[in-house]
Amino acid sequence: MNVRVYVEKQVEGLAAFAPSLGMPHAFRANSPSTIIPVDQHIRFVREVLPGRPLTMNGCVLEAGEDDALIYQELRHGDGNLAACMRTRVLHVDTTMRKPFPWSSRTRQAIPDVTDTAPEESAPR
Repeated sequence: MNVRVYVEKQVEGLAAFAPSLGMPHAFRANSPSTIIPVDQHIRFVREVLPGRPLTMNGCVLEAGEDDALIYQELRHGDGNLAACMRTRVLHVDTTMRKPFPWSSRTRQAIPDVTDTAPEESAPR
């Protein structure tokens, strides 16, 4: 897979993770708010071949008033790490694209999805 495909999978995973943050509306048309990536570090560990099974897991590593550092990992069917991403996201108003504080629902959800990244995924 090339970088574009990894980033595509990362964004798909972020959209699937958003409901865990209390934001089921994120990435939908006419949503009042969403999350947008503003910085990203990707570590490629093992090549992914087309058609091979992958799983993605993620968590929040840290959260601020209107941003969060999201960790996501792609693993092969055998459990070996394929790639991992650390993405800084901002919570923004979809009309003005301006950051604003997380809702109380999201602030309550964040501790439930906060964890640490595995040692094998540390940036080099």
